Amino acid sequence: MSQVQQGLCAEILKEHFGSTAQRVGMSLLTHGRSTLHAIVQSTKLPMKQVRDVLFILIQHHAVTYAESTEGIRVVVYYVANGPEIMLRDRFPSYILKAKSHFGDAGEFIVRTALEEGVLNPSKMLTNSLDFATSELSDAMDKLIRGNFLKIQTPQDTITLKDRHIQEETEAYMVAGKGAPLSATERNKILKGIKAQRSQFDDTVETGSKRKLVMDFEEAEKLKIIIELASRRVNATAGRIIKAMCDDMLPQMRSCKETLSPPIRRDMIGVLTRGEHLSVHGQTGNALMEYIETLAAEPVKILTSVDGPQYAINLRGCINTLKAQLIESIIHEKFGAVCCRIWRLLYMRNKLDEKQIGKLAMVNNKIASESLYAMFKAGFVFLQDVPKTLDHSASRTFFLWYVSAERTSELLLANAYRTMHRLKLRRIKELGDRSLLIEKTKRSDVLSGEAKLTESDQQKLDHLHAVLKRLSVSEWRVDNMILLLRDCH
Repeated sequence: MSQVQQGLCAEILKEHFGSTAQRVGMSLLTHGRSTLHAIVQSTKLPMKQVRDVLFILIQHHAVTYAESTEGIRVVVYYVANGPEIMLRDRFPSYILKAKSHFGDAGEFIVRTALEEGVLNPSKMLTNSLDFATSELSDAMDKLIRGNFLKIQTPQDTITLKDRHIQEETEAYMVAGKGAPLSATERNKILKGIKAQRSQFDDTVETGSKRKLVMDFEEAEKLKIIIELASRRVNATAGRIIKAMCDDMLPQMRSCKETLSPPIRRDMIGVLTRGEHLSVHGQTGNALMEYIETLAAEPVKILTSVDGPQYAINLRGCINTLKAQLIESIIHEKFGAVCCRIWRLLYMRNKLDEKQIGKLAMVNNKIASESLYAMFKAGFVFLQDVPKTLDHSASRTFFLWYVSAERTSELLLANAYRTMHRLKLRRIKELGDRSLLIEKTKRSDVLSGEAKLTESDQQKLDHLHAVLKRLSVSEWRVDNMILLLRDCH
């Protein structure tokens, strides 16, 4: 994890859990896998305080632990869960999605699960005063059926790597019955274990709340595919894709797969029943017209699988969205000519400088300047093809090409840096106006007995406007991170 990501995680921990949790989390992020004694030495905090913070962070899946036997001792190691920490910024969008899909009761359940880290259903049902028990039970059943909420086991707080090590150790002991195994036997057992793992989704490291976040993450990723269908065809096509996504979400393992689970054509008709599908074709079957359009579209949003079944081309849609994101950034930073050259290289793969100028319909000087500007920024790359073994420049072809994956990594690092700076700017703005914020919280101001001066009111309005712009910027950068990191 880079220093920028570590700083971003530290700011998120401070915002959600306070400065003490930030110090403990930063120690784990900086030093990696550590024992309780090592964390105490690093943070200079009392052991009881560190232990309490670790308990809270483990409950919220920001930290995982593993027990290791060293001689006659059992040593517990703690590891910061960086990806889980960075996902905490998306909690408001998860709550809004829960409210839109499952109503106020679903929103209450999701909010409670995210606030407490681990949800106790029986306690929540008995202690809730705003909702009836039957209403909460129905909402929880819908969340469970949709795989948004799952049962947590003690193993879910152990890192995935440590679970694999434990599984392999137990397999060696069972196979050898206590006797040492040869390297060939160990490799054979390891291959069998890896073959079993490939049949299951073992990329999820934590339990109930983590599964809640991961499943909402898949819904967020599918949302951008729905928006792509709406832009490429029309809003009706987007509604068809949305109906398919809502049906296949419980069966989908990850949006990182090539294709979604297939759906029969007649089932798509059942899912879109009641929708007004208006087309100008001659087939008389509006649904079939849209399906054929989505399948024939250059992105191929839908793909035919085994005849009458159709699946969403997840990988193709994600690659198209990444290319569109890169094009928009290039257009904003370098202009339309560079954007046209990048799109040309993306479609044609490798070209030399003269070919690029000819196909992009610009003179060679402009093409050369545009290419080197994008090369310096990491949007295009150069491949040399020597004619002779001495690699002489006069006898070498220089071909330009683009790599969406390498550019995505660069943009992701810049997005982390931008997000970190936005959070630091928010802290600075709040710190500069701390006296004004304290003044607005006074009892006489809240009751209306005293009023803010005109100058204070203007400063307060300016602060709210700045914070709103920062929130919008964070939301946009987070959407970029969602596409570049979580859909990779």
